[in-house]
Amino acid sequence: MTEAEDAMAVALAFPLALLVSSAPYLWCGLSLLDTVFEGMSGITGTGLTRYTDIDAQPFALHFLRAWQQWVGGYAIVTLTVALLPRRATAAQQMAESDIADDAGKDGDEKPNLAERAKQVTLVYGLLTVACILLTWATGFPFHQALLHGLTAVSTAGFSSLNNSLTDVPHVTTACLMAFALLGAVALSDYVRPAIERAGLRKLGAVVFVLVSLSAVFGLGVFSIERSGPAPVALFDALQVASSAQSTTGFSSLAVPDLSASSKALLIVSMYIGGDLGSTAGGIKLMRFAALAFALYAVFRPRADLPDTPGDGAKGALRLIVAWAGFTVIGWLCLILAGHAPIDALFEWASALNNTGLTAGPSSEGTPPVLTRVALILAMWLGRVEILAALLLLKPSVWRTRD
Repeated sequence: MTEAEDAMAVALAFPLALLVSSAPYLWCGLSLLDTVFEGMSGITGTGLTRYTDIDAQPFALHFLRAWQQWVGGYAIVTLTVALLPRRATAAQQMAESDIADDAGKDGDEKPNLAERAKQVTLVYGLLTVACILLTWATGFPFHQALLHGLTAVSTAGFSSLNNSLTDVPHVTTACLMAFALLGAVALSDYVRPAIERAGLRKLGAVVFVLVSLSAVFGLGVFSIERSGPAPVALFDALQVASSAQSTTGFSSLAVPDLSASSKALLIVSMYIGGDLGSTAGGIKLMRFAALAFALYAVFRPRADLPDTPGDGAKGALRLIVAWAGFTVIGWLCLILAGHAPIDALFEWASALNNTGLTAGPSSEGTPPVLTRVALILAMWLGRVEILAALLLLKPSVWRTRD
């Protein structure tokens, strides 16, 4: 395959999947633009929705939405990456973000992506089954456990309930969020401990960081809202923070009612995101770790630093700059569409990081066309991690080779 074909396979996989799976939304009350919005949200594992009364929809549509997120959030990416050669920069970045490729660094033997795809798909399936059964065991109706289990492990967040998890028992919510955090861990990390001891340490470290960040941001939201006009419960604050950190999108409270400071905390959490090799969105923990190690090495050049998986510091910085640049552009577009600055930034962050929490711009009434189009592009760009899409604009990509 040529570099252009590699880029097209990565960048166009989601729109093509959207086209072949989203027609039922047209038959169930959505306009053409809203159908594209719903389909892109589903296939990219984002969770923003244009349905204002999802309770009224038939089970078949609920299952389509959940299945679309389960498949689109992981399996399509896995199949796509497994077919791409490692020489393509965009392909490697996609492999790092949706298939664990901690092995196979520069100079190593070419990894068997297809074999690793089989391994992580098995893990993905087992996590999903466990989530569904345990959620059902908490007293949740089986059909709801099925739907929410599919979208929890895929860190996607579509709910078949109008108010997401607001009216769901705490024990059920806690079960779903636990599996959402597990889904935000590199899926190969569940296989590696059986092969090497270092894998267990990495698995424990990532889980610890995800839980710790969720706790810190959750306590921050709780502290801010406690002195406000509408205090939130500690459980709900921790829930929405873990949802933002794992980029899942479930919510047990009304996010639009949060203060600007709380929304800002959640925005930061969404940008950090989950682990490389998971289905979570965001910039990813390991990229920030790579930058931290690089900065430490500048001041301690003789330090014996451990190898970091995923992108090197330069690649991580390049991606962060691209993320920041598109954030500014998207934020300004939503402000021009008439949304409040903090809500515009929150909504763009949620779409770009494939989270699904909403501050209102995409869910209240009929948003402006500019809002919906901008968020559709954001969901796509975030899922392909921007650089794969930008590769399509590179002139040299389209030059024929002899």
